[in-house]
Amino acid sequence: MLPVDSPVHSQWSWDALHGWCHAEGGVAVTFGSDAHEAAVLGRGFPEAVAMGEACGFRPGPTPRGAWVRNDC
Repeated sequence: MLPVDSPVHSQWSWDALHGWCHAEGGVAVTFGSDAHEAAVLGRGFPEAVAMGEACGFRPGPTPRGAWVRNDC
């Protein structure tokens, strides 16, 4: 499982991490926020979700659970 913290810093780092996770058999991602201030909590979530979807991840069976790949 690959944790994805927002804000997303760069596309290339996501691609590299996703490629590594998938190559190692990773089939799920979780989303979190590494905010240290309440005002920025959740910043970058829409971008993180869009990248997860672009890489084939979809919401799992529970609202708070990991997102999974259907092709693994």
